[in-house]
Amino acid sequence: MNFSKVLLVLQREYLTRVRTKSFILSTILTPLVIIGFMAVMVYITVTDTEVEKKVGIVDETGVLFERLVEQNEARYIDVSDIYADSLRKEVLNGKLDGYITLSNAVIDSNTSPTLLYGGSGGISFIESIRSDIRSVVREERLARANVSDDIRKIFEQRPSLEAKKLTEEGEEQDNAVFGTILGIILGIMIFVGLFGYGAVLMRSVIEEKTNRIVEVIASSVKPIELMIGKLFGVCLLALTQFGLWIAVYAGLSVAAAPVATMFMNQQQANLPPEAAEIAANNFDPSQLEQFVIDPMVFVYFFIFFVLGFLIYSAVFAAIGAAVDSEQDTQQFMMPVMLPIFAGYMLNFKIAENPDSSLALFASLFPLTSPINMMTRIVSSNVPVWEVLLSIALMAGTFAGLMWMAAKIYRVGILMYGKKPSYKELVKWIRQS
Repeated sequence: MNFSKVLLVLQREYLTRVRTKSFILSTILTPLVIIGFMAVMVYITVTDTEVEKKVGIVDETGVLFERLVEQNEARYIDVSDIYADSLRKEVLNGKLDGYITLSNAVIDSNTSPTLLYGGSGGISFIESIRSDIRSVVREERLARANVSDDIRKIFEQRPSLEAKKLTEEGEEQDNAVFGTILGIILGIMIFVGLFGYGAVLMRSVIEEKTNRIVEVIASSVKPIELMIGKLFGVCLLALTQFGLWIAVYAGLSVAAAPVATMFMNQQQANLPPEAAEIAANNFDPSQLEQFVIDPMVFVYFFIFFVLGFLIYSAVFAAIGAAVDSEQDTQQFMMPVMLPIFAGYMLNFKIAENPDSSLALFASLFPLTSPINMMTRIVSSNVPVWEVLLSIALMAGTFAGLMWMAAKIYRVGILMYGKKPSYKELVKWIRQS
């Protein structure tokens, strides 16, 4: 094998694609779209978009309505003097969104009241009313039981759980939830990269074969040299794009704390002294440090992506060489896509329980480990031997698949006019 020719093919494949408008635009726009999407989600989360509903209360207890008004003055209306039939008509006419009859049995015997409503509002509307009812009924029961204020405070308290990850250096990291989310995101990125760039490589092979360009190239370059050059050229293209995205994230994570502090200082300057003090106490710039990612995570990301890409791209290249058009690839794509989609589907389950037997198997099985081992590494403390074993298994799988793919590629790029079957592919492997 002439590695100088492989390098020439790699250089041509990389430079031709890295200069395209589609690559440049996708590299620039993807982070902007993600940032914009996150900004919109944050805006929707902090903005009250709910349309206030009007709920009538028939209060037979004489005390619960006043407590409900304290919960939400704009929502609850006293309709105790209106007959049930009239209330039903007002709900159907849209004057009321619903009504509830609260009897003493709700307090004394834990009877569930019924909300009759017109169907609008959805689950959040029902859940908010249910929460208000539970709260006021609990308060009234405590009042009737002559419970002291100290016990009332105990009932109002809702202890939470703060999770911190202990590193091998003995440091505590308050990023358990973020680690799980990050593991899922990185797994999805590898899934998208394997599928997307594998398809790019396959289309490139089909295009050169269809245009008969490969016949000219094959006169001066061996098929194996052409295949390896194209494979690593597209791989380098993917690494370039992912590297730029990671660099953007690193820059944003470094600038997040000072920028957030600057905005907070500007807002506090316009607030009264007491409100400014409360805002300062509620915001701690050090909390943003949990979004800073360990550089070793990116090292593992590139290792598993490259190995996963090499495994699947070898197969994609062989499929592209064996067919004459993209339509002909459908019969060969199903066995290839099944393990990729299996890894994607298992990704969420493994993030929930990264130490299960299923997670161990999926992270060691070479066809799913590029996605699932990455998720485990970020979500949990994976033993070093498991990571090394996963890498070794993927490397061995790539060597085996590359050997078979090269034989198919050697014959397929010069075969035209006939759609090969699986039996013929096996024949090509044996004969070449």
